[in-house]
Amino acid sequence: RNDKQEAIGYSFGDVLLSLRKIDIFGETGLYDMELGFFEASKKDSSLVLEDFRMIPKYDKKEFSKKLKYQNDRFDLNIGRIVIASVGLERWLAGEPLMIPRVQIDSLDADIYRDKNVAFNSNRFPPFYNESFLKIPIPVVIDTLLITNSKILYGELAEGKPVAGTILLENLNIQSYDLTNQVAEDTIDHVM
Repeated sequence: RNDKQEAIGYSFGDVLLSLRKIDIFGETGLYDMELGFFEASKKDSSLVLEDFRMIPKYDKKEFSKKLKYQNDRFDLNIGRIVIASVGLERWLAGEPLMIPRVQIDSLDADIYRDKNVAFNSNRFPPFYNESFLKIPIPVVIDTLLITNSKILYGELAEGKPVAGTILLENLNIQSYDLTNQVAEDTIDHVM
């Protein structure tokens, strides 16, 4: 094996694709992003991502100076994401993309907003649920699990010297029946 093969780590057994140490380009230039490991399994049609990091290039004060308008600053680490039994063959046959389980383990997020930066009153970004509904392919996720996680949200109010914070520790979330096919869903199957 040469160095390139070791970095990619492809195998012809049950693993379709295995990549290590992936640097991800961010359009804003405000973050460094990397993924430690990615694997696609042919055997069970699963995807595994490990050690995802989204690291701000600037501390909170300097980051705010780089913004024209208010925006959240994310300092994010995710230990492991497993997307189980992705139904690609069904999706290619014209059916919704069926995913039995998405598990996110060891999410550690520090989210910060500086309210001293100007607010853009002409921007109306969609909420996360609205973004999910706008995914251009039909998707059904049976189970979403978030385990062993922590979220810290801080907000510096206009004119205040110190940010207020909310900390969610030992965070575990279970959510079921996530779909962007609302018209086909029933009252018995709601998130």
